[in-house]
Amino acid sequence: MYDFHLEIKRGMLFRRMYCCKCGTKLKRRSTSRLVNKGEIGYINNILPGIYFGGPTSQIQVRYVYICPNCKQITTYDQQCIIAKKQKQAKTKILEEYK
Repeated sequence: MYDFHLEIKRGMLFRRMYCCKCGTKLKRRSTSRLVNKGEIGYINNILPGIYFGGPTSQIQVRYVYICPNCKQITTYDQQCIIAKKQKQAKTKILEEYK
């Protein structure tokens, strides 16, 4: 039996982000992994550290950004820092990331 845990930041749903290497609009992609009970990263929704009967494994789904042009993968937190630098430089392509 599997439990399902989805993690997506609210900003990923509404903000448009652009690649710092080529300036292309980024796409969202999901990454998933299987975590068994007792492993690091297992999220217990009842009480932390106390395991009752129930799902023995958990599928964790997380979203990241990927550039369709140059295939660079970034997380939302990394991309927020890049977006701030893009706004300050008033350009989508940043020389420091080439």
